[in-house]
Amino acid sequence: MDPAAALVLNVVLAVTSVVGAGVAIWQALDARHSKRDAEAAVSAAQRAAAASERQAVAAEKSVSLQEEQSKPKPWTAKHVSGDLYAFVNNLTEVLRVHRVEPFPEGSDILRLRLSPDGLYQPGDRLEFMYSSKFSNAPHKLVLHWSYEHDEEQHQFILPL
Repeated sequence: MDPAAALVLNVVLAVTSVVGAGVAIWQALDARHSKRDAEAAVSAAQRAAAASERQAVAAEKSVSLQEEQSKPKPWTAKHVSGDLYAFVNNLTEVLRVHRVEPFPEGSDILRLRLSPDGLYQPGDRLEFMYSSKFSNAPHKLVLHWSYEHDEEQHQFILPL
């Protein structure tokens, strides 16, 4: 083979090798960028999933709170007349009153009589007499109650 042709062939092969190496470097850099882009996309997807989960939890709490607020309060306190007041069962269930405590301790309610079995039908009233004119009048009353067939006690607090 002619030395000039061999030189041209070597130059062509060298240029091809350089171009091939350049293409390989470009592909490697492109792959590195693609990997970074993929990692960024995964990270963004994880953040979005976490945000969606937080939103779902918040929505559940909101629904629960709305349901709780839409339920009628089990008891209300009503002024009957003069010093006579009443706790009224607002629910459609029978409630059991365990005790009524005045606070501070040692303060007096003028009159309070629980039903003999402690049960109050829907709409029933537990009447009590109270006067703020007395020095030992309570500041609040705490009604300890439960559902008829449930042992778990709840409290209804009436500030006076």
